[in-house]
Amino acid sequence: MAHKLIDLSMPVHNDMVAFPRVVRPSMAMYETWQEFAERIGAAKYGVTWLTASCLIVLGDHIGTHIDSLRHLRDDAPGPEGIPLDYCYGDAVCLDFRHLPKGAGISVNDVKAALGKVQYTVKPLDIVLIHTGAGAIQETNAYLTDQVGMTAEATHWLLDQGVKVAGRVSHQMGQHDGGAGASRGHSRELRGVRSGL
Repeated sequence: MAHKLIDLSMPVHNDMVAFPRVVRPSMAMYETWQEFAERIGAAKYGVTWLTASCLIVLGDHIGTHIDSLRHLRDDAPGPEGIPLDYCYGDAVCLDFRHLPKGAGISVNDVKAALGKVQYTVKPLDIVLIHTGAGAIQETNAYLTDQVGMTAEATHWLLDQGVKVAGRVSHQMGQHDGGAGASRGHSRELRGVRSGL
C-alpha cells in the first residue's frame, strides 16, 4: 500500500506567537526583484525584474519543528541525530479537544482515544495529539489555553515503541495557565529514555 504524506507545517511569519523567551523568526527582503536586475546589469538591457532574495533567521523552537534530546541534555545529539525513519511512517491522530484547557492527558485518555478510532499503537508509529490549538495559534491564548500530555501518558507511548509524537503547541506537557508555563514539559521530558 502506498504511503500518503500529509503536510503538518504551520505558517511562519515575523509576528507569530512564540513561547516566552523564544526568538521569533525574522524574515526580510534582502534584495528586491528590481535591485537584483540592476545589480547584475540586466536592467540596462531592459530586463528589470528578476529573482528576489530574502534573509530568513529561524530559531530551533519556532513553527513546525522536532525537538532533539540536545534541547534537554548537553551530551545528547541535536536534530541531526534523529533517525529520518522516525519522521515519516504510519501515524494516528488522537482527538483531545473535549478536555478542558489545562487538563493533563492521562494514559486512560490515550487508550480511550485509540479505542475511539479503533487503532492499536505499534513500534515506530507517530502519534499526533489533536488539542484544537491550531484554531488559536495566532493569539496569546495559544500559550495557555490547551491540554497537555502527562509524564505517565508520554512514558506509556514510549513503552509501546513510539519514538515521535506531535501536537500544535509550543510544548508537549500540561499548561498551568500562567505565561505559557508548563507543569509537564520538563518533568515528562527530563526522564525520556535516551533511545528517543
